[in-house]
Amino acid sequence: MLRVRMLSGEELANLPVEEVGSVRDVKRRLHELHGLPPRFRQRLLLQGSKVHLDDADELTSSLDLEVVVLSFADPSPTEAYELADVAMNGSVQEVESLLQLPLDPNGTGDALGWACDRGHVEVVRLLLEAGADKESVAEEDDGRSPLIIAAASGAVEVVLLLAEVGVKNGLADNNGNTALMLAASEGHIEIVRVLLEIGADQGLLDNHGCTALMLAAHAGHVEVVRLLVEVSADTNKAAIDGFSALMLAAQEGHVEVVRLLVEVRACTDKANIDGGTALMRAAHEGHVEVVRLLVEVRADTNKADIDGFSALMLAAEEGHVEVVRFLVEASTNKDLADNDGDTALTLAAESGHIAVVRFLVEAGADTDLCGPVQVSADTNKAFIAGRTPLMQAAQGGHVEVVRLLVEASTNMNLVDSNGATALIVAAAQGHIEVVRFLLEAGADKDLLDNLGCAALMLAAQYGHVEVVRLFVEVRADMDKAGIDGRTALMLAAHEGHVEVVRLLVAARADKDLADNNGQTALMLASDQGHVQIARLLSQSAKRRRLSDISA
Repeated sequence: MLRVRMLSGEELANLPVEEVGSVRDVKRRLHELHGLPPRFRQRLLLQGSKVHLDDADELTSSLDLEVVVLSFADPSPTEAYELADVAMNGSVQEVESLLQLPLDPNGTGDALGWACDRGHVEVVRLLLEAGADKESVAEEDDGRSPLIIAAASGAVEVVLLLAEVGVKNGLADNNGNTALMLAASEGHIEIVRVLLEIGADQGLLDNHGCTALMLAAHAGHVEVVRLLVEVSADTNKAAIDGFSALMLAAQEGHVEVVRLLVEVRACTDKANIDGGTALMRAAHEGHVEVVRLLVEVRADTNKADIDGFSALMLAAEEGHVEVVRFLVEASTNKDLADNDGDTALTLAAESGHIAVVRFLVEAGADTDLCGPVQVSADTNKAFIAGRTPLMQAAQGGHVEVVRLLVEASTNMNLVDSNGATALIVAAAQGHIEVVRFLLEAGADKDLLDNLGCAALMLAAQYGHVEVVRLFVEVRADMDKAGIDGRTALMLAAHEGHVEVVRLLVAARADKDLADNNGQTALMLASDQGHVQIARLLSQSAKRRRLSDISA
């Protein structure tokens, strides 16, 4: 029999020797049955001796023992760091030694969190035995509890241990993530199963309104999704932004997750807060197999979001030609326009996606039609701003798209609501190769926009010297004036474009013309402080006078 007394002489316990094998066992019995602190704070002495017995010492005969209870020492920063370090590395003996000091396991350093993160189950067991707080949160780690940390890292044995000691499974970190959510997001299916078995709530939401199912679907973990569906997770639940599990899976291209969700009748046409559907998200990202699957289950291919974008438009704008091809072949309306009047063809042309443009044109674009007429993928169709696909391609500098559209008999001289042609738009942007091609293809270089500006005038105004040179070479009218009376030379002088002014002067543009306010190019340059241009124009005028006198 082992007789245990306090130093005061108070009898504490009588334990049969055969029921305990070591000093460690005695201490654990005293903690569990008699309310003493954890064994790391206990010291057992042979009665009348000052030497304490080691926890590993075997007890084989009757003894009279005295127990001393110590207080935990508050760890110094160095000790706290050391405990966390050895816990992180899984050093069981070193952790045991530090706890025997006795060192408080709840000091700073988060030894328990590190052990959980690295999956060192025996270290976790030691720390819990020493009284580590199983519900503690690590603020430096987004406020995650030990269970959340273990679940996120895939430490299944640690999760099982924490479940055995009755840890709360509904705690959330600073982002609202529970252990179940993070395990689902990381695809740790065994942990998900354990957490569900101990009563984890799969319907809880994180700070973004996402459930464990949504997170698993977004990450593409099909077996986790299957498990959550089996426990009746809501497949149509939407996050704050309106995204459902199906939308998230479709956006990321997770075909098998999408297949599983549609098999359990997740709503295919459910829209997020922007009006986007799973089909739109898949089309935008170019996931043709997901698009194919959703169309097969009758997702609405012509549905539009709040900006008027359909799945076809989104795919065309991003250049996903295979998605565009599939949607058109699936009888999607290729003539729909968004809220700005842009069709799939216009969006593809604007972005320079020549393969998409080529396909849409070959799919039946009628290049003889123009204006806001609702017919096929019309290359000349103009809507709210009056911009045709050709104009959009010209503005973007996409010369090959421009070439393709012109070769498809697109009318180059159509104008937008500002009166601008494709040539005017390209010249204003300085896209010389587009300008060169349009001129060679026969675009009218002298057409004027609603302000009376020709392409040359806008190129001069914006300082595009090589474009101006090209217009001079094709004998564009340099002295044509806009409704304010200003010529290309005046516009360049006013904006300070020295090389453009030099080029126009050399080409004998009329320097003496005045605008509606009676100002010449020289006056405009002087008013704006463009000294070099004013000097250039003055010297040119002086040379002309001398030439006239000589003549």
